Amino acid sequence: MTNRIWRTFIAAVAATAVTASMGAGVSMSASASAKCEYSAWKITKRENVTCKKAKKVLKGEYGEGTKQQGWSCTNKGNLIPEGKCSKGQKSFKYAPKGG
Repeated sequence: MTNRIWRTFIAAVAATAVTASMGAGVSMSASASAKCEYSAWKITKRENVTCKKAKKVLKGEYGEGTKQQGWSCTNKGNLIPEGKCSKGQKSFKYAPKGG
């Protein structure tokens, strides 16, 4: 009788561990697949700036919105259309979506 109880207990613990790991995998992949994009740009390597704010900065930088005060954006030139925007401790990089 005790062997059956022990096996049931082990099976329950194993099932709980599998279920917990599946839930963790889903939440990690969901956050990893979250994209931050604006128009033709993908926004990467954000530091201390939200995706929403980064989009607003790029929108202002490319003439479709109000220029965001205090933000400075660089572009590496026409051949390599990547750049970085920063304001104090806040920064993000951007590149073309296809690149």
